[in-house]
Amino acid sequence: MAISINHATKVITIPQADLTFISGSLYELNVNTFRKSLKDLEDDVDGMILLDTHRHNTEVTLAGVTLARTVEIINGFTITFENLQYSVRCVGANHNISDVKNVNQVSLIIGNSAGLIVSGSGVTAQDKTDIASKVLDEIISSHTTSGSLGQSVTAVKAKTDNLPSGVPKGVGLNNFAFVMIDSTGHVAPKTGLTVSGQISKDGGIFAALTNAVVEVGNGIYRVNLTATEMTASTITLRFTANGADDQIITMITST
Repeated sequence: MAISINHATKVITIPQADLTFISGSLYELNVNTFRKSLKDLEDDVDGMILLDTHRHNTEVTLAGVTLARTVEIINGFTITFENLQYSVRCVGANHNISDVKNVNQVSLIIGNSAGLIVSGSGVTAQDKTDIASKVLDEIISSHTTSGSLGQSVTAVKAKTDNLPSGVPKGVGLNNFAFVMIDSTGHVAPKTGLTVSGQISKDGGIFAALTNAVVEVGNGIYRVNLTATEMTASTITLRFTANGADDQIITMITST
C-alpha cells in the first residue's frame, strides 16, 4: 500500500508503512519525500489533468542563510494517516499538514519553525566578536533581576570581595594546628609529646615561639601565634619533640 490521492473526495491517504519507524509508537514523515511522492502521482497520465495537491517552495539562500523549503497542501485537499494509535513527527520542510489533517487516532508532531534555517546562522565572524565584546564589557550591576546571571554574579562578588587572599599579615593566629609523626615508622601520628616550637620570619634565624604548644589529640597539636610573630611576609615554623619527626611548615601572609 502506498500514498494515494482520491481526487473525488480530495483525500490524500498516507499508510503507516510509508512512514519511518523511530521507536515505540513514534513514526516520522519526511515532508520533502512526501511531496515528491505527490508530484510523481500528479505527473502521470491520469494526474496531469487534475488539480494540484500542493505548492512547493525550495530552499533559498539569502545573505549566507539557507531558509528551509515549504510544502503547502492546496485546493481543498486533506490528509488522512492510516487510522491506528501512533504519532507522526514531520521533518524536512515547513508545512500546513496540521491544518488539513483529518482527525483520527493519529497524533501529529508538526516540527515547523518560523524562518527554519537549514544550514548556517547568518552571523558573521565580526558579529560574533561584537556580541562577545558587548557581553564581556556589560556592567553587571545593571542586571539585578532575581535569578539572572548578573544578579547571581553580583551576589557572589559581594560575599567574596572582602575575603583575605591568604593568612593575614600582622594579625595573631590562634589555634594553629599541625600533626606530629612518629619517628620510628615515619607514618603514624604520635601522641603524648612535649613539643617545642620555633619561628623564622622572612628568612631570619629561628627563635622560640611565645606560646606553648598544646596537644589536641590523635597526634594533633596546636599553638597560638602572636601578632608580632605574624608580622612577616614569609613565616617558617619548626616543631620538634623526642620520638617524632621534625615538622616544618611555611606560610605566606597577605596584607
